[in-house]
Amino acid sequence: LWIAGAAVVRMREPRGARVPVALSDTSAGRDAARARELVRRASQLDSSSDTGPAVELLLQAVEADPGNAEAHYRLGGLFLKSDPQRARTEYAAAKRLDPKRYGDVVDTILKRL
Repeated sequence: LWIAGAAVVRMREPRGARVPVALSDTSAGRDAARARELVRRASQLDSSSDTGPAVELLLQAVEADPGNAEAHYRLGGLFLKSDPQRARTEYAAAKRLDPKRYGDVVDTILKRL
């Protein structure tokens, strides 16, 4: 299912394709379990040269749970080459949300940008 605005649309995809799962209006906000699942699915797509699907899943994860540091961190990595300013923003959010896990690594990455 893909939700565009308030309309729900079923998308046809080839077998085995991973389809982003959009959030419904009622589940928006802090839904940590859903966000973790979206991050997990995005991490499976990270190695692909087409980062679009992973970015979409991670954006959905951040929408579901803005406090998910891992989603912000992974978005930072995906935006490194295409949008360095956005990468900085996402990395800064990850560091702010979980400084113990992401503080040092984010500092190292940001020094290279």
